[in-house]
Amino acid sequence: MIQLFVYGPGFGRPSIDPACLTALTYCVLAIPADELLVYRTNNSRMSPTQELPALMDGNVWLGGWRSILAYVKQKGYNLDEKLSPADTNTAAVIGRLIERKGNDLWLLDAYCIEENYVKSTRPEWSKVLGFPFNYIKPKHDQQQAWKRLRASWGSDVSDVEYVPSNMPISRMWENERRKQQASLKACARDIRIHSIALSFYKTIEQLFSLNEDGQQGDYIFGDEPSSLDCVLYGYLSLHVYAWEQFPHAVATPALAAESPKLLELLNRLHNIWAGDDNSILRLFPVQTQPQGFTDLATIAWNNVRSKVSESALHISKNMKNQDKLLAYARNGFFITASVFGFVWYVVSNGIVQFTDEDEYENLQTGEEMVSEEPASKAPAAGTEAKTDAKEGVDASNSENGPASAEDETIPSAQSLLGTLGSVLAGHSEDEEEEENEAEAFEDENSGVIDEDDFDE
Repeated sequence: MIQLFVYGPGFGRPSIDPACLTALTYCVLAIPADELLVYRTNNSRMSPTQELPALMDGNVWLGGWRSILAYVKQKGYNLDEKLSPADTNTAAVIGRLIERKGNDLWLLDAYCIEENYVKSTRPEWSKVLGFPFNYIKPKHDQQQAWKRLRASWGSDVSDVEYVPSNMPISRMWENERRKQQASLKACARDIRIHSIALSFYKTIEQLFSLNEDGQQGDYIFGDEPSSLDCVLYGYLSLHVYAWEQFPHAVATPALAAESPKLLELLNRLHNIWAGDDNSILRLFPVQTQPQGFTDLATIAWNNVRSKVSESALHISKNMKNQDKLLAYARNGFFITASVFGFVWYVVSNGIVQFTDEDEYENLQTGEEMVSEEPASKAPAAGTEAKTDAKEGVDASNSENGPASAEDETIPSAQSLLGTLGSVLAGHSEDEEEEENEAEAFEDENSGVIDEDDFDE
């Protein structure tokens, strides 16, 4: 069973609030009578969003007209199911426009014009609300209306009321001057608001699809009502009452003067749905808010249970997000550790070596010096050459600085080349000495043979 909570009747309509009137109209038209209960209440704090209308369906608590519309459509109670996609989009766009601009015009006439608020709006709310809400809600709504209109239209829609000051009698002319200034500001404000209202009403009227003969059906999109009809009736039918009953209506007179077709449609919808006691909204049974302890406890328990379920769902979503973050952190740690281990293995096993630039230049210089050294200046003996080469390498190492740990483990290229050069130089010198001795021996032998032959 779906339960709908709305404000009671006012301003000649089944509900005094535009959003409540819209939700009531849609639910009565869309939901079968045996599946819907409507409660008249004056306590908006029972709603989970602290606003009316509110809907309760089992453990589901909803607040606000748009939330209720989405939920009811999801349940299968859809007045727009027979509309084409283009008409569905049109209904959504125009509905949003009416809720925003149309509601602003209603707030202006009902709450921001002080004369209308004192003589019409506040007395109507006092009939609907009980103590102490009849002292709280109207004033709160007036403050919210001023705040909304200042944000939407600027500060020139306010501060135009004349308030006499307590001045001496000798300066009464000051009050008269201030009164004239307030009158001029109010006149300028009324002109601007009338222009805004005229543009809004003409826009809404032009967006309605008309038949070829220029006459509309009973509803906007034909012979069956839609959600746009409910929004139009809920928010703009109160404009008709304001135009007829408010002592100083500013925005709504443009409805009758410049948009007669829109006014005709609003009157037709009101006559069909709430014109007399036999209309659908008048015949539908509306109960007062539950007053028994059991009923109030049931509503309170359902509200608490709804809050707990929402909190549990929120916590579960956060836990899932934390698990995902933990998994990402673990994967990142394993990837980083694997890369670090691979780099350490390559460097520690000498697969990749890192050499200083100065050390590499010293090695190149040593190779060039060894290759350019003449063989004649090499030591006579191989052992002496080895010793001198070793001393030269030691001297060069002492000049370049102390040997590093890497030089101690791996023989330098300079020392190896020096040793090899010394060995080659000593070997070539031994061969030269042997050749000299052989030549001297041949010379001696040849000289002796020649002298003996001469003596003979």
